[in-house]
Amino acid sequence: MRADLGGGRGRGQAAPAPPHATVSARLDARAGAGSAWKGDVMRAQAVMAVSGGERECAP
Repeated sequence: MRADLGGGRGRGQAAPAPPHATVSARLDARAGAGSAWKGDVMRAQAVMAVSGGERECAP
């Protein structure tokens, strides 16, 4: 998880992690305490946003 937060600087990665990946990782960690399914929902929404479906799952 710290690799995502670092943004890939100085680690030889081609590109830093996109913001939504860091946010979804944080939400997964927070939601995982009480409800694991919530993390799956957040992850699915992040995937939808990446694939261009952010308009469908916007609140």
